[in-house]
Amino acid sequence: MARRAKAFLIENFGINVNAYDLITGYRADDSYFDYAEAFLNNALTVEQLSCAMRLGRLGEHIVIKSKFVFSKIKLQRMYYTLHEADISTFADIADERIREHFKDTNLKRIRTAYGCTQAALAEQSGATLRSIQMYEQRRKDINKASAETLYRIAKTLGCTIEDLIEK
Repeated sequence: MARRAKAFLIENFGINVNAYDLITGYRADDSYFDYAEAFLNNALTVEQLSCAMRLGRLGEHIVIKSKFVFSKIKLQRMYYTLHEADISTFADIADERIREHFKDTNLKRIRTAYGCTQAALAEQSGATLRSIQMYEQRRKDINKASAETLYRIAKTLGCTIEDLIEK
C-alpha cells in the first residue's frame, strides 16, 4: 500500500530536481496544523492565516545537492550557547539575532506580506503616509505610537498590536 501511494504521489505530483544544485522546500510541522485548526475554528481570519504562513517561514528546508553550491557557502557560527545564561542575557542576544535576521521592521514585514502599499495602509488605517514611512525606516519609534494608531494599523493588517511592536 505504501509503495503504491508513493508511486502515485511521484507520478502525479513529482518534480524532476535533477537539474538543480539547491532546492528550497517546505514540510508541514505542528505549527501549520495549529494555524489550520485555529482557522477552521474561526479563531483566525484568512488574512491572518496568510500572514502567518508567509512570516514564519514555517517548515522551510534547504537541500544542497552539489559540491559547487556547497563550496560557495560561508559557514558562520550558528548560535551562541545560552543554556547557562541568565534570562536577560538570553533575551538581549535573541533580540539582536532577530533584528539581524529581520532587517525590516515588523510593520514593513507584515504590510508587505499582507500585500498592502504604504499609501493604502495609511488611507485604510487613518495614519499619515509619512508616519507609516517613518515607522518602517525606524526614524519614528512605533512603540511610542498612540494605542489608537496602533489599533487602527493592526486592524487594517489583520494582526495584533503586539505583532507591530519592535522588541
